Amino acid sequence: MSASDVPAGPDASGLPDPPGPPEALTSRPPANEQDLGRLFTEAQRFTEAALEALEAQVNELLGEAAAKARQIVLEAQNEAAAIRAEARRTLGPEDDAADGR
Repeated sequence: MSASDVPAGPDASGLPDPPGPPEALTSRPPANEQDLGRLFTEAQRFTEAALEALEAQVNELLGEAAAKARQIVLEAQNEAAAIRAEARRTLGPEDDAADGR
């Protein structure tokens, strides 16, 4: 591939240039201190709401994980009890006495 085969463009990738800032940002006069304060307050409220939603999701996932862990432990205990019962049937009671049980 030669240099003439590369598409023209600012980055020569062939991809269209990304859009510029929204018109509202370019056509507005510079913000004053009150506008900046209001924007900061709105951003802070948005951040707090997002964090609260994220915390709720994390708590839900932790609850589900704890329930799943309890289920796994219960299943493992039941399987272990079944294996012990099968071993007792197979080995007989005299082997339990040799083990000190």
